[in-house]
Amino acid sequence: MEKRDSRDLNVFERMGLPRNPIMLAPLAGVSDYPFRMVCQNKGADLTYVEMLSATALCYKSQKTLDMLYRHVDERHVGVQITAKSADEMGTAVALLEEKNFETVDINMGCPVKKVVKVGCGSAIMKDPERVYQTTLAARKNTHKPLSVKIRRGWDKETVSFKEVALAAQDAGAEWITIHGRLRNNGYDVPVDLECMSELKQVLSIPVIGNGNIFTFQDAKKMKDVTGVDGVMVSRGALGNPWVFSEIKSGKKTVELEDWFNLVCEHLQRQIEVYENKPSSAV
Repeated sequence: MEKRDSRDLNVFERMGLPRNPIMLAPLAGVSDYPFRMVCQNKGADLTYVEMLSATALCYKSQKTLDMLYRHVDERHVGVQITAKSADEMGTAVALLEEKNFETVDINMGCPVKKVVKVGCGSAIMKDPERVYQTTLAARKNTHKPLSVKIRRGWDKETVSFKEVALAAQDAGAEWITIHGRLRNNGYDVPVDLECMSELKQVLSIPVIGNGNIFTFQDAKKMKDVTGVDGVMVSRGALGNPWVFSEIKSGKKTVELEDWFNLVCEHLQRQIEVYENKPSSAV
């Protein structure tokens, strides 16, 4: 097979991932090493640690540093961070530069009240200039692949996904992950696939789709309708890490013996981590 020039490869291939990857989202209180590992073993191409607060990282919070624990067997792991300001983002990303992670993601999509009330998460989307400056500050302080995770918008009066994504792209983001809901939408509101299609038309960097992916049919529909370059699974992985292998194979894969073995594996890894209580990242 002819060897391809690195300039012909997209960002995911340069990272050693499939061209159209399937990712595990950073899930607060869930995405620790044991959970990431079982999802990776079932087909997740890229996983993330839980979302980190730049403020806590800058203050060297031990709880936050503990969240950076990474096992030597994990293959491709990213770190996601949110910040109150561009300067804080730059400082925190600089601290992460020497940590053992393949990529950095800026969270501009978290809808949780305690996050947005301090100007983090999806609150950043209200100001495209702040999006640009925040992404630029991160870009200046890391050589790692950089991405930004957004939502469709803040509310129905501020549907800013295009402006925000273009600002992030201009500032150096190498892909955008978009959750197809507004910040004030609940899970009962359907995911808007049209915004993903529109984003694909205006960006020159890859777009990853996110929201309501529970089955391989959900992932296929999202990719077929929108043309996204990959998908990120969130709640769909809870209790069902097989969703990744099922998306790849296009069929149900779990059997009783496999289910039992994976539960035992997850439990053993939980014991390994939390009995020993690792307090530093590798």
